[in-house]
Amino acid sequence: RPSLFTKLIAVSFLLFALVFYIPLFNVLRSGTLPIPVPVTGILFISFILYLLIWHSFLNPKYIYHIRLSSQCIEARKNKFYWNEIAETCILTRVEGRFSNSYLVLLMRDGRIEKMDLFKFSISNKRLSGIIEFFKEQNEFTTTVL
Repeated sequence: RPSLFTKLIAVSFLLFALVFYIPLFNVLRSGTLPIPVPVTGILFISFILYLLIWHSFLNPKYIYHIRLSSQCIEARKNKFYWNEIAETCILTRVEGRFSNSYLVLLMRDGRIEKMDLFKFSISNKRLSGIIEFFKEQNEFTTTVL
């Protein structure tokens, strides 16, 4: 899931922007400045808020859940069953000034599924450990049966 820290930053910016909205609406109501000046300010702040909300709460590229169970990995309404997965890896690469991580699933039929872990609140090491636990558990139940 997306990290709590990212959500807290977004909410703090939203509250900070509201502090600017109130004076702009008061100036617009009083008519002390020409109408385009406060309207431009309101539109600019609205655009900044839209970008902030899109990247922190609404963007489906970053905002999704990954569910791990003994049967499958579930993400973005897709289920990847353990017996269909040939290999899993977490790829970390530098993109600009930041590094980004991806969960990569190599499927037995040759497909490659890549999930962005940019705003996830779990560390790569912990996610890797959980995946290995479920893979071993699935291999054990498959060989026992």
